[in-house]
Amino acid sequence: MLLIVPKEDRRRFMMMAWELGMTKGQYVFYTIEMLPEENVLNPQDVWASNDGQNLIAKQAFEAVFHVRTVPVGTRHWNSSVVSSRFKNIPFINLSHMQ
Repeated sequence: MLLIVPKEDRRRFMMMAWELGMTKGQYVFYTIEMLPEENVLNPQDVWASNDGQNLIAKQAFEAVFHVRTVPVGTRHWNSSVVSSRFKNIPFINLSHMQ
C-alpha cells in the first residue's frame, strides 16, 4: 500500500492498519515524504507523537518502508554515506551466503 499523505495522517492510517491486523506481514506499506521537514530526518519522528501510543505506533511502522527525498547538494546529502549504505543489507547481494 502506498501512502502519500502528511506525516500526521500517515501515523493515523498506520495505527488503523495495526488495529485491523494489517501490519503483521501480509501487507507492505510505503510512505513517501516529497518535501521532508527537518524533524522527519530523525527516524523516530516518523512514528513518534505525544499521545501515549508510541509503542503501538512503533510496532505499526515496522511494516513501513519510509522514502524521503533529499535534493543533491544540500547539507543532508552526502554521497559517501549513500554509497556506504548501499553496500549493506538490504541492498547487498546475499547469494554468496546461501
